Amino acid sequence: MKYENLKLMTIFSLSTVAALLFGWYSLATNPNFQDYKGDQWNGYKELPASDSLFENGYDVLHYDIGIDLFFKEKKIEGEVSIKFVPLKQLNSLTLNFSDKMSVEKVISENGEEKFNHKSNLLTVDKTLEKGDTTSITIKYSGNPSKNKNFFFSKINGVEVVYTLNEPENARDWIPCNDRPYDKATTNISITADSLFTSVSIGKLDSVTTKSETGKKTYYWHTAYPVATYLISFMSSRYVVGTSEYVSSLNGSKLPLYIYGFPWQSGKYKEILDDHKEMIGIFENYFGEYPFAGEKYAVAAFLWEFGAMEYPTVSGFGSGFIDSYPAQKNVFVHELAHHWFGDAVTLSDWKDIWLNEGFATFCEWLYFEELGKRNGKDYLTNIFDYAKLPEMLEGKIYDPQDLFGSNVYIKGAWVLRMLRKEMGDEQFFKGLRAYFQKFKFRNSSTSDFVTVMTQFHGNDLTTFFDQWVYSGRGVVMLSVSKPVVKKNGSKYSVEVEIIQKQQEKRIYDFLLDIEFKEGGKEGKSKTETKRVKNKKEKLSFELDFYPKELKLDPNNFLLFWQLDD
Repeated sequence: MKYENLKLMTIFSLSTVAALLFGWYSLATNPNFQDYKGDQWNGYKELPASDSLFENGYDVLHYDIGIDLFFKEKKIEGEVSIKFVPLKQLNSLTLNFSDKMSVEKVISENGEEKFNHKSNLLTVDKTLEKGDTTSITIKYSGNPSKNKNFFFSKINGVEVVYTLNEPENARDWIPCNDRPYDKATTNISITADSLFTSVSIGKLDSVTTKSETGKKTYYWHTAYPVATYLISFMSSRYVVGTSEYVSSLNGSKLPLYIYGFPWQSGKYKEILDDHKEMIGIFENYFGEYPFAGEKYAVAAFLWEFGAMEYPTVSGFGSGFIDSYPAQKNVFVHELAHHWFGDAVTLSDWKDIWLNEGFATFCEWLYFEELGKRNGKDYLTNIFDYAKLPEMLEGKIYDPQDLFGSNVYIKGAWVLRMLRKEMGDEQFFKGLRAYFQKFKFRNSSTSDFVTVMTQFHGNDLTTFFDQWVYSGRGVVMLSVSKPVVKKNGSKYSVEVEIIQKQQEKRIYDFLLDIEFKEGGKEGKSKTETKRVKNKKEKLSFELDFYPKELKLDPNNFLLFWQLDD
């Protein structure tokens, strides 16, 4: 799979006839970029092995980032100040930073420091004492777009500058400790042509104009700690739309924005209004929007096959805005990341399903809630295609493909099946408690298991082993023809369920089986049984003769039914 397709190809879509993946038709027929192929994301890099948490020996507390953009030259001039605390005595400080950039100087409170910059590492020769909070400043310049994670682009004559940092590509344009577990608060200023509006994470402090150059500088800051892969900005000749969300939980107000291209303003009201509903639904399930007091924004960029959940300002390929609401679920997905991904952040990339599986589950949750309100079934078609075995092969903890469809879709199924296992009340209590406990911190799969086990009251080791840690596929089931015997006024029914997956593992799961009498006015009954053997004979007692049988009528099990 080409890397430029990965993010899109792993967010499950509702929009097309086959509900295949992600609105290819509406993107392909978009008149605004028929001749534009989209920027090519360099995507996943081989990540260095981490010997231990904070293996570089320090904890970053704050980044102060200043970026001056030179669009025609495809160049930036940067100045980054890093406040950090050593976790042990250090003889040098090592930062991640692309060797395609040129470092002019490194400055500390003692003046200029000696440094070595090679193999994408910036090493500063400085002795640092454990616990002694320190700051250094790095001045540099260069063309970060050489790595294809930072872009100087155009569409319809409109210039666009933006970044794609995930998983560990912030180092391509800022010196940093580029690991998801080292979260820090951030100030960021972006200086660009006076026609450009520059948007970044957090809250806008001010906008100034340099008299000597006429360039504008936008100053942003976030008071919330975030991982480096979530530090970003977008700069273009945006047309800005605004609105406001008022929380039903506490009446707090959240500014909403869209930073779009000139031809997109006709979509703004619908997108903003829908986001008010989305935020409200997620607040009711998980708690207040995490980045309260700052904002939520949608911004257009030119990675046309995907979107990215930067805290308080999600970036979207412009086609998703042009064709809205055809790919509405993608907007739901990126918003959901503000609870799971941005606020609660994975400790290690092995836990990527905690980001993507959760956000995909939130898509389903949103459409479930929307269906209740509108009296419609939005989910059946989604689930029909979300069970395709060929999309879900492989384990989702430490997956072979960091952005594979199984991470997203199977990850969502894990949560849906866990919901069935625990029951709605305890499941959502646990999910909310997990969010509150790890908000603005990092979490691992084992952390999540611990919290949910507390709320379930029973051991969940088998569940997570088979679905997350080592199970590799989808349960394959065949069901026998029911054997029905009349017993007075009742009917005893026996069916045999056989697990036939190629995987040697025998799964342990809850299975709903629905019996129907037939006819418009016919009776029906659904019972839940536990299946934990390769061949399981299940018995039922009904007060009607069953003419129809359906496995998992409400889609709470990741399985594929075989025709025998």
